[in-house]
Amino acid sequence: TLDRSSAASDVYKRQHRDYVLLRLSLTDDLLVLALWLEGDKLITRAHRIPLPEELLSLLSSYQGDPTGDLDTRVAEHLRTLDLTPALPPGRTSHAVVLPSYLASFLPLATIGAAGNTLLDRFDAISWMPALTPLFERQVPHPPRAGTVTVAPGDTNHHSVAFGVALPDERRLEGDQATVENVMRSAGGADVLCLFAHGAHNGDHGPELKLHGGTGLGLSSFDARWIGMERVELWACQSGVNMPHDLLTPPVDDAFGLDHELLRVGVRSAIGTLWPVNDFVTACIVDHFRKRLIEGRVAPHALSLIHISEPTRPY
Repeated sequence: TLDRSSAASDVYKRQHRDYVLLRLSLTDDLLVLALWLEGDKLITRAHRIPLPEELLSLLSSYQGDPTGDLDTRVAEHLRTLDLTPALPPGRTSHAVVLPSYLASFLPLATIGAAGNTLLDRFDAISWMPALTPLFERQVPHPPRAGTVTVAPGDTNHHSVAFGVALPDERRLEGDQATVENVMRSAGGADVLCLFAHGAHNGDHGPELKLHGGTGLGLSSFDARWIGMERVELWACQSGVNMPHDLLTPPVDDAFGLDHELLRVGVRSAIGTLWPVNDFVTACIVDHFRKRLIEGRVAPHALSLIHISEPTRPY
């Protein structure tokens, strides 16, 4: 509830007036619940969308083997899912999407016909994988500064990804891209950019592979990471929403590295649910960094990326 007489409520209204909260829950159909402010009035809408029977099985196959013509068939189904009855009219500043476990496997930002996807309707889209990070208020920034970019030698296309340097950027490349150096940097960097191979399997859960095959994983995140503005996980399955223990039942929560970073106190994280192609990822990083240099905030910079190369959307 909003206390209209409180100063805190006034600040909230100024900062979030153009924000829309979207809860998407997937069972037999896709339930869309939307909430936003119009003046002092709280607006809510709900809409149910039947799902094509083939869609979820196609997505499951695509995650395991992103080849063939599955992308075309998936895209055809996604265009039939119309979220607009639950959305405010026109274009809005920012959507904060809160998907359920199953809904998180849908490429949510691209659902809908051309002109009516979330990317078309909002200037920026953020995904909140779970409400757990909100149970405690995030601490303000400690005295942090600069970006540390980490790129071990077994990843490719560094010249594409990092051709443009960010202001106050320091790089750990090749044999300098070790877990130890990343941990040392975590205490003072404002942003950590990690361009590495990732996996969401094995005995230790999700992790990124750094120099020498060492893994940056769940056990690496401690108090040194608290208050960091952003961690960018440009790696396969770094935000995958699946338990690594096969005996753990699926629940409406998250299991990826991005969620763990939020839990320990990082203010925002970028990850992916899917296997990603090195070159496509490098192009995305390049476009993203150029938008940051233009002065865009991270969610806007991500939403403005358009990759024109004829590669499949991994």
